Amino acid sequence: IHIVRAGRDVAASHLRGNRGWGYTSIEEAARGWVEIVDCAARRNPATHVLKYESLVCNPRAELTSLLEFLDLQWDDALLHHSEIGHALAENPYLHPSAEAAARPVNREAVGRFIRDLSPGEIAAFEQIAGETLRRFNYPLYTRAVRPAREIDQK
Repeated sequence: IHIVRAGRDVAASHLRGNRGWGYTSIEEAARGWVEIVDCAARRNPATHVLKYESLVCNPRAELTSLLEFLDLQWDDALLHHSEIGHALAENPYLHPSAEAAARPVNREAVGRFIRDLSPGEIAAFEQIAGETLRRFNYPLYTRAVRPAREIDQK
């Protein structure tokens, strides 16, 4: 299972999240994101790709598809994970995502790059990672890096 999150949102989380770890520049974030998502795709093309944005916007449908891939049965508890105790919530061990993982699924981090990154940072990310963004069906935000045929169609 390969969970892919939109690269620009990953960059925004790392660069604006005040976490003290992770990518420290937009260029590093773009190269790192490309390396991670491309590596997983190359290593096992039969992997089930689950996009984070699809999961949080339509959890039932995405989880149903995932369970079919895994040949597992549906359980309504999957939609209520925040109501069920689990090890990370009980012992967060300073894990940077423990608090977020304990909350109900939400969409607040989807598209955060638009509010958290500057136009220059978005353009720089897309200049490096544009091909990979397109391959995973993430539309480009910066017109400057869109192929001419896309611009002509708009």
